[in-house]
Amino acid sequence: MFDWIDRRIAALCCLAPGDLSRLGPFFVLYAILFAALTMADGMALTLFLGRVGADRLPLSYGLTAIGSMVAVGAYLRMARHRSAPGVFQSILIGVSGVFLISWAAGLGLLGDAPGRAAPAVFFAAREIALVLVLAHFGTFLQEYFTRVDLNRILPIVYAGGRFGGLAGGAMLEHLGPALGVLQLAPVISTLMLAGAFVVAILAKRLPPAPDDPITPVSDSANASGGLARSPLFRCLVLSSGLFMIVRWFLNYEYNHFFEHHFSSEAELAAFLGWYTQWALLASFVVQLFVVNRLVRSAGLRGAVALTVVLLLIGMGRNLWELTLLAAVWSRLLETELRFGLRNPINQLVTNQFSRPDRLRVRAWTLGALNPVAALIGSIALGTLQLTGLSSWIPPFGFALALLHALASLALIRHLQDPASASPTPHPSRAPRIVSRARFAQSSRIV
Repeated sequence: MFDWIDRRIAALCCLAPGDLSRLGPFFVLYAILFAALTMADGMALTLFLGRVGADRLPLSYGLTAIGSMVAVGAYLRMARHRSAPGVFQSILIGVSGVFLISWAAGLGLLGDAPGRAAPAVFFAAREIALVLVLAHFGTFLQEYFTRVDLNRILPIVYAGGRFGGLAGGAMLEHLGPALGVLQLAPVISTLMLAGAFVVAILAKRLPPAPDDPITPVSDSANASGGLARSPLFRCLVLSSGLFMIVRWFLNYEYNHFFEHHFSSEAELAAFLGWYTQWALLASFVVQLFVVNRLVRSAGLRGAVALTVVLLLIGMGRNLWELTLLAAVWSRLLETELRFGLRNPINQLVTNQFSRPDRLRVRAWTLGALNPVAALIGSIALGTLQLTGLSSWIPPFGFALALLHALASLALIRHLQDPASASPTPHPSRAPRIVSRARFAQSSRIV
């Protein structure tokens, strides 16, 4: 009976038989982490808009970017000397400690100045935590899955984040108004410590993955020793950097609307909790059932093109006066669809590099490029504000989205989708045990 259920679910999610039992613990880990990160996002946003104000967002973006650069620099140094599980535990324990200290500051236990700074610290800490978790989780997975495995299981494992986000949204909606938004910080800290405990268990019980059984995508620039010479890498850096700048324009626009639309912290926290649950449910369905099928039917190039079109639609709508529906669509693009659709597709782009280069690509894009893009976005938004050109923010953001579309077209030209592939055998007709190499040959995602 269990084997039949396993085959049915594997067919539904485009997995090989046996994948579910292997990816299950990582799905649970990612769910725990994103339950914490979702609560942190809603809590930080609510406290910042309620106690600081949306007009200070550009400055906060810049400070967050600088903090991210420092954190990523420390992360890269630590990653060279410690194991992937050990680094992950350090990240999660460190984030937990920052949230506890900021909670104490917010309560006024550390003095007036730290108390006033607490909302800004929460805002920056939740973004830095997200950058570090996203940057390292793929590296952590790489320790236990080969390239062939990752191409199949990545969208499903990352769907665990959407599942955990549903729980985090529910806690934000109900616990925030009941306990007070600030009192969510110890809950977030506890979940981060739980994630560190799960990482320790997985590191102790699971064997490392063997070397990749297939040859990496041919790239003469990579082979000659230098990512900077790779056209694929250069296009990825350009398109990803522009996307992250556009992301901060979206963030500013919908947050500015939320600040004036909601009258209290409790009202905003309850709305964000309610919205997050439905948005993450949609994102969960997309990531679990759509991403693999989209890549297999339209190819990786078609999947990347879809994310570009959705971003253009969102930025184009913001050229007119925002409504609640338009602001929600902007947040959906900037947050939930970024996690549920764009990030898994971007991970598949990253998987076209060799295994040693994947760590470097993730470090560049998530660790170095994203903070630089946030700093550029902060300077651009702050300049438009200070010069009295706030009305130019939407058209400027749309122009950046057009540049992102052009960069993405260049990226698409360098992606390699198989010209043809045989269909995946239906699990009901396939033998009970399917070799990884055989499954890899039948999957268009590889």
